[in-house]
Amino acid sequence: MYGWLYCENIDCAENIWKSGTLEKIGRGYLYTNLLNKFYKDTVKIPAGYFLEGYVLNKQELMNGIGKGLWEDSFVELSHQADFPTMLRGSFAGFCMKDTEQIFFTDHTGSKSLYYYMADGRLIVSTRLNWIVTLLRYNHIPYTYNELAARYMLTYGFMIDDSSFILEIHRVLPGCRFVVSEEGYVCEQYYMPTFNHMEDITEEQAVDKIDTAFRRAVQREFEKDREYGYRHLVDLSGGLDSRMVSWVAHDLGFRDQVNFTYCKADYLDYKISSRIARDLKHEYYYKQLDDCIWLYDIDEILALNNGEAAYDSITGGKAFLSVLRNDLFGMEHTGMLGDVIISCYAGSEDVACGKPFYGANACSDRLPFTFDNSILEHYENQEIFTLYTRGFLGMMATYAIRQEYFEVASPFLDVDFLDVCCSIPVRYRVHHYIYLKWLRERYSEATGYGWEKWAGVQPKKELWLLRDATFAKRRLKRMAGQLLGHKLSDNMNPVDYWYDRDPEVQIFLQKYYEDAIGASCISNGLRADIRLLFEQGNVTEKAQALTVLGMGKLYFGMNSNG
Repeated sequence: MYGWLYCENIDCAENIWKSGTLEKIGRGYLYTNLLNKFYKDTVKIPAGYFLEGYVLNKQELMNGIGKGLWEDSFVELSHQADFPTMLRGSFAGFCMKDTEQIFFTDHTGSKSLYYYMADGRLIVSTRLNWIVTLLRYNHIPYTYNELAARYMLTYGFMIDDSSFILEIHRVLPGCRFVVSEEGYVCEQYYMPTFNHMEDITEEQAVDKIDTAFRRAVQREFEKDREYGYRHLVDLSGGLDSRMVSWVAHDLGFRDQVNFTYCKADYLDYKISSRIARDLKHEYYYKQLDDCIWLYDIDEILALNNGEAAYDSITGGKAFLSVLRNDLFGMEHTGMLGDVIISCYAGSEDVACGKPFYGANACSDRLPFTFDNSILEHYENQEIFTLYTRGFLGMMATYAIRQEYFEVASPFLDVDFLDVCCSIPVRYRVHHYIYLKWLRERYSEATGYGWEKWAGVQPKKELWLLRDATFAKRRLKRMAGQLLGHKLSDNMNPVDYWYDRDPEVQIFLQKYYEDAIGASCISNGLRADIRLLFEQGNVTEKAQALTVLGMGKLYFGMNSNG
């Protein structure tokens, strides 16, 4: 398992760790077992400076500082008041000054970072289970966090800095964890904010989007070239990964390996294979009908820190694990593209309105209420949803993907994200400006079907065909529901597969029965888990099993009888 851990005032003997390196750094000890795909971006200085991941604007920063070595530039940058705001990429690390220590993750939290701080002991790590390992070794007790369980049983991900261990918290996206003699505090150094240019025209908006997106793609793919890697690029039937691959190809990055995974012969496969064929990219496909990914509960939860339901990555882990690790540096994704250029909300009033609970939750079966102080942290509903559902939920798969490759999405490039936040919501809702951008700048890319439009090409003149196709699909679904059939016309029809696979049913049921009696779970929470698992669909069952799995992982299977 890859990652790092820093600790002070606690025994971290080398015999705890199976591999990696333990060394003195700054005021404590640093344990590292890094993927280190972009090793020249890594910084490790005994005086107390550390950075892992990759920095896309490294050379720009070095030129600005005027130093020939990245390590020297990093040290100087770390002493600036707004550090690490100026970095671009996927990274986490720390720097130590005379009066304080600063631990940080990147702007969107693509590198998970957790901390434990009590009785003078400090532990910070990218891996929740490594912190628990150290607590156990030192016989320090810790507590099951029922609030985290309630988040999981409703939203399917965390909505604040909680972890399943009450005493361990996450350093949230765009935050730095600062420790000094006065104590410790988490400071927000970046959060997406609206700065609408109300007088901007549609044409100006398209130009801003295109310029910023091409720059973001260029940065990403140049990092591969810097290290001599080929380009591993997601490709589906949607628009986001299509635009990453298409624009990269247009910029001259043509040594791409595209891949997709979905239900056998579904639209994602049909559309993506045509695009890869026409662009002459190498292409691979994995069908998900074997459902093997539904069995990997314990392994996935150890990797994703319990940040989101274990089934959220579907076939991604199984696919990445069989690729040649030495050929690729990062996986290029289209993560969150459709909600950054477009919008989670369906209207401007909702997007710009006061934040509220309930939207984008995975389940509404349990009537939990949560602290309104969480909502007060956000400017409006769109930012609340982007930060929680997007950064904390959807991006939880990054912690799994980073076991094989680093991960990137040009839509999450901070400069591109800020450009999209400057565009009025009325342009962005319902993919309006997104589609205008495609049609005006990449018209050939609209010559392939769009999964969201049931395979109809995203062309303005085809809206009647789209509506007719939607109507046909709705009638087919209604007929199926009347006959008691589960839906199968999507990339990941888990309820359809579950109903037809007794082995999956038996496995999930046994896992549930073995874990439901765990003594770390209160009777009230146990009743809620029972309700969700026994009455819910497969997605809700996965939420329940994630809660049970985190209890099993960190508290064992001790039963209340």
